[in-house]
Amino acid sequence: QYPSILDDVVAAVKFIKRNATRWNLHPNRIAVLGAASGGYLSNMTGVRFQDPESRIQAVITMYGISDLRPLLERENVRMLIDNFI
Repeated sequence: QYPSILDDVVAAVKFIKRNATRWNLHPNRIAVLGAASGGYLSNMTGVRFQDPESRIQAVITMYGISDLRPLLERENVRMLIDNFI
């Protein structure tokens, strides 16, 4: 449930940064990659979290939703939004 899924991604980023030297990684060169719903999570992680512990340097999204406006034009989606939000 939102936002816990984003919290999981941020926890993973923080874990990687804490262990970066142990794994021979650069802690300030972290990217997230996701496809479909994972792409959405990647996008949200890139724009939402800006503190140094969870900041990422790149987002790679494959098929992630980044513009919801076209969905609002579809009647069934509009009905879902109107009835549930």
